[in-house]
This record gives sequence, C-alpha cells and structure tokens, in this order.
Amino acid sequence: MCKPKEVSQSADINLGNGSSVIYKKKFIQPHLASENGDIFRQLMSETPFEQKDLVVFAKKVKQPRLVAYYATDIERGSFTYSGLRNIPSHFTPLVEQLKNSVQEYVKEEFDSVLLNYYRDGSDTVGWHADNEKLYGDEPTIASLSFGAARDFILRKNDNNNDKYKFTLGPGDLLVMKGKVQQQWQHTVPRRSPAQSIGPRINLTFRRIVHPESQPMSSKQPRQSPQQPRELPRQPPPQAASPTAQASAPPFLPSATEPVSSPTENLARTSVQLLLDPHEWRQKIEQQEQSMLGEQAALLRQAEAVQQAEQHDQQQQQHQH
Repeated sequence: MCKPKEVSQSADINLGNGSSVIYKKKFIQPHLASENGDIFRQLMSETPFEQKDLVVFAKKVKQPRLVAYYATDIERGSFTYSGLRNIPSHFTPLVEQLKNSVQEYVKEEFDSVLLNYYRDGSDTVGWHADNEKLYGDEPTIASLSFGAARDFILRKNDNNNDKYKFTLGPGDLLVMKGKVQQQWQHTVPRRSPAQSIGPRINLTFRRIVHPESQPMSSKQPRQSPQQPRELPRQPPPQAASPTAQASAPPFLPSATEPVSSPTENLARTSVQLLLDPHEWRQKIEQQEQSMLGEQAALLRQAEAVQQAEQHDQQQQQHQH
C-alpha cells in the first residue's frame, strides 16, 4: 500500500473531478490555539461535550471522542450520523467569532458547527465522508484545530492508494470543497503511545441546505442528560477566570507567516477582534435570557400537552 502524500505547508490542492482542499497553517496564532492558549482553555470550559453510545454488532460501545453541536437556527439544525441524533445548542460568542473569521477567509457562510474533543491519542474518528443530506451535494466544510497536533488523512473512494496526509497543528485550518464528500473519505487515526498525545479540539463549520426534520418546537422539549458526561482521560487545562474569558485576545492569523495573496490580505484585515469585556458579558447575558425563555416556552407547551392527555383519559374513563 502506498504511503500518503504529506502536505506540510499551506496550499490550495486540486484533487481533480471538482474536488479541492485549502490548507492554511497557523490561521489562528498558535500561542492562542495551543493546549495552554486562551482559546483552547475557553473552549474546554464552556463547551457541553458529551460522549455518545454507538451500536456496533448489536453491542453498545462508547464513541471514541466527545462531541458538541451548535447551530444558528436550533429549530432546524439537528442532524444524524452513525445512528446518533445531534440536537444543537446556540453558538457561544467565542465560537460565533471563530465562525465569522473562517467565513471571511473562505468567502462562504456557515450556520452550524460540530465540535470534537479528542482526549488523547486513543480517541479517533474512522474513515467516513460528511455526506449527510442536510448539507447538500457539494458542501464546503471548514475544519479548525486547537490543542495537540493530529494526523488527518484523505483517501479517494475508488483508489485507496491515492491519499493525502495533513498534520493539523494548533490554529491550522483545512477546508474541503466541491465533490470531496462524494469522492473522498477522511479519518483522524489513533496515535501511540496514547497518553503522550495531548488533548485536541476540532471545529468543523458547515451550512445546512436541507433541514433534517420538522422544527424542534413541535416536539417534546429537549431534556438535560440524566447521566454526567464521562470525564476526560487527562485533566483538562485549568479554566480561565471570568475576567480572562471576557477579555480574550484577538485571534488574527499569525504574523509569522508571510501573506502573499489578496484573499489572505483581506482575511487579515477584515477579521473582527473579540468583543471587549463589557460587550462580552452583555452578549452572554442576552444569550442566557433567550435560552431560558425558549426553555420555559417549551416546558409550558409540554405541560399543556400533558394536561390535554390527562383530560382525554378522564373523559374516556367516564364514558366507560
């Protein structure tokens, strides 16, 4: 079996037949995106990661990573993969700002993001394609990495010897475009020794084209998990203080890498700085109030349905 072609520098790669990849090293400054960086630490402290159960040959096994999912419109943003249904939460201000930065660079809009947390080298994702119907036939998927470097390998569906390997380090951006999800698969393989590999968080930004199901408001309200999420194998980095979170520094592309194209120049000048502390706290408070209002409305709706069912049961009992 042929070794994959290793890509070690920023590049635009034409994979042929309408498939292409953009690889931008150090899109986020590494000192902010590393395991001890402010952005990684804040993602660890604020993200509701959970480990889901997979059914493999009629047996339940733990998914070998933790995940979270955000969408701009939580009424239409749910999606299912490997038999697992993901119900979205609201974007946090930090992830919203990261999304805006990637949008400026890629020149496309995104409205959802899957966040993956790899605790150490034994956490992995197997060969697959992000070809879910709700993202359309030719989705653009932008992957932004934080924390430990991990290998990301692409292979062609009809020729497994045709492979590309990227070692995605902290702050690296990889964008899959065109027919990649139709013609190629990708994986993040295990690395050993597992405990020597630090934690990694990966954000994959997407745009919903065909919503998967009816609005969530027509269903029962989402309940909080009854079981606590499994703790990371390694202790997560110490969470930043509220003041540090509120005044997180800007995440402009690194100045250590020369910028040679108009697109990169535009991305460098147009990326927004994070909100100042007062605006940051104000946005968080507004978001929390909005979420509480939605949860209260859904609970009232569920109570009304329950009361109606009880009334119907009482009428049936009287008739008998």
